[in-house]
Amino acid sequence: MNETIRPERAGGPVLLLVGTRKVLVDPSPVPASAARHRTHVLVAQGGRCLEFRPGWRSRLFALVWLLAGAVLGGAFTVAAELEQGSPGVAAGSIPLVLGLVCVAVGSALLAGARRFRLDGASGQLTVRLAWSRRTIFLTHILAVQLTDGGSHEGTEVGDGFWTYQLNLVLRGRHEPERLNLTNDADEAFAQQAAVRLAEFLRVPLVDQRG
Repeated sequence: MNETIRPERAGGPVLLLVGTRKVLVDPSPVPASAARHRTHVLVAQGGRCLEFRPGWRSRLFALVWLLAGAVLGGAFTVAAELEQGSPGVAAGSIPLVLGLVCVAVGSALLAGARRFRLDGASGQLTVRLAWSRRTIFLTHILAVQLTDGGSHEGTEVGDGFWTYQLNLVLRGRHEPERLNLTNDADEAFAQQAAVRLAEFLRVPLVDQRG
């Protein structure tokens, strides 16, 4: 069982001892998109690899936007054929514009979903996006951080929600860097994933929840 470090005051900063150097771990949330539902799942691949993948709800949400775009685009096609050459075509172009917006949002959600692969065999963390890839040595990970993501507004008044962030504390040139893994309202999953990650990486778990 790896060490769990908590601040003297709930939600406060933590001084992490790295060799002979003391590193301050900031409890404030990392700027990241927030979700009411769990956004990722943690999957073990063999005994030496863990991967954070986008969950089915995140993918379904993106597919709903794409489907809405396809339906609106189809409505424009029908309207254009029924009113060819008439002034109504301009009004019929509204579904096309809305459809393109929905397709763009759905595509951005799918492309922007990050995957995190921690490979103990190669000693590397790989962060994948649809258009980019970043590699970090596991030895540069100083700790796993669990902290409050804060309060977020919902779609309606009084429909707000609170999130919990799971971050990796990385070795930086002067100050530590933090890499956000998840920021959603599923506290139980965030805590379980944090413990599992800390044990896998053999680094401390810094619990800075208020």
